[in-house]
Amino acid sequence: MDRKVVFKRPNIKRLNEKGFCFADMHIHTEYSDTTTKVKDIVKKVEKHKMGFAISDHNEIGGCIEAAKRINKDTIFIPGIEITTKELCHILIYFYNLTELKEYFTKNVRGNRYANPYMPITLTTEEIVERSKDYNCIVSCAHPCALPKRYSFVHKLKTNEINHKVLKNINAVEVICSHNLRKMNENAIKMCKNLEKSFTAGSDSHTLGSIGIAGTYSVASTREEFLNNIRNKKNYVVGKEITIPSRVFPLVKLANEHLKYFGPTMKFQYEFTMKSMANTNAKIKDGIQKFNEKRRLKKINGEKGLVSKQFLKIKDRFGKNR
Repeated sequence: MDRKVVFKRPNIKRLNEKGFCFADMHIHTEYSDTTTKVKDIVKKVEKHKMGFAISDHNEIGGCIEAAKRINKDTIFIPGIEITTKELCHILIYFYNLTELKEYFTKNVRGNRYANPYMPITLTTEEIVERSKDYNCIVSCAHPCALPKRYSFVHKLKTNEINHKVLKNINAVEVICSHNLRKMNENAIKMCKNLEKSFTAGSDSHTLGSIGIAGTYSVASTREEFLNNIRNKKNYVVGKEITIPSRVFPLVKLANEHLKYFGPTMKFQYEFTMKSMANTNAKIKDGIQKFNEKRRLKKINGEKGLVSKQFLKIKDRFGKNR
């Protein structure tokens, strides 16, 4: 896998000359939390002869428009990035737009919060389980992101996500340009441990960062490209954007979310209070178990572990003398 993951800026022209198809698999549009127009995205990817996947937050309007604008030679992958109830981000790539529309209508549209970019009401397990009815590839988006409340790996460690969900996840996003290098390196380790396929993308919220990371393989159609990912016959290449380059997208994000300031603050408050309640419940449960253990020891007349060890040492010391 190490030879299939390279941290450097992609040379798309060189990859095309070698017979590969390169695709940025994580792009956001004006239909999501940025202002990048679909027509400009299509113009850029066609100019550079690259493929692309639009993966807006809980939305598919960008995919629908892109499908109308692209020429037949461009590999376009209909996708969506869903923010689950636990705050994890799941990328789903579909083999055709019709199935994406159906999945969105049945599982996402009616389950969105007042702020459509915030988590929907379905859990990670529900999102992944319902994808089994469709011809698609499910990938964990930036699974080691910070802060930890958005980290897929952290949610697994704290059992906020059922480990059974891993069985139905196809891939891991191992290079996300909006991550730090350490986060991407940890994503690679996760992918290796789980023996999953892998994807990469810019997570672009600006036109300039499109193509800074992506997935490539020998393919001439969408089906071939996605099948290569499913069968681990793909490669990824990309680099992280610089710190100054992160500022402009954050401004765009802030402006977009300001429209939903009230609902966003309400959600953050409810989520924080729920997290605190869960933490307090775990602490209370731990204290109860500890007290119960002490009570049973007193009933049975047992010595504590430290006392037993001390008596053994004392006996041995006495014998040696």
